[in-house]
Amino acid sequence: MAYRIELVFNEKGSNRIKSYWEMLKENKLNSYMIDSKSTPHISLAEYSDILAGRFEDEIRRFSRLIKPFEVRFFGFGYFPTEERVLYLNPKVSKYLLRVHNDFNQQFVDFNDNINPYYLPENWVPHSTLGKNFSEEDLKKSLIELSKDFKPFAVEVNRISVVEFYPSRELFTFKLSKF
Repeated sequence: MAYRIELVFNEKGSNRIKSYWEMLKENKLNSYMIDSKSTPHISLAEYSDILAGRFEDEIRRFSRLIKPFEVRFFGFGYFPTEERVLYLNPKVSKYLLRVHNDFNQQFVDFNDNINPYYLPENWVPHSTLGKNFSEEDLKKSLIELSKDFKPFAVEVNRISVVEFYPSRELFTFKLSKF
């Protein structure tokens, strides 16, 4: 199993993203996010292993240092890797970068097991819409998603630790800094 640290969105924002997942599934283009029982999110990190008890305490402390904040999605992107990940592209704010940087500083002791894509010098913030596309389905997906797309905002209001595949939330905390 692997583990993700996720910034989770408010219900309205999550429902908007889920509607894209459902459209991809209905058009028989991709159902990865639905099949994996995922929740719309932006991942701060991904680990091959964690010490759950110690990690839970650290995440709880970290959640108290972050205030809820807005993320605006303005388009789509994809990673041209073997997995062909299609994602929503957020406007990268200073606050989002600060949250990621602060996370990496506070959790540096766990970096032996971190996926290097999530280190500060490599991180590309995104919200996954699907993965493991054929080349043809990826092209069709971009066309379908673009038909009625308008930029939109979500509120990040929780942080979760999720075991995956499939996704299973281990614990979640509301962001609470005022």
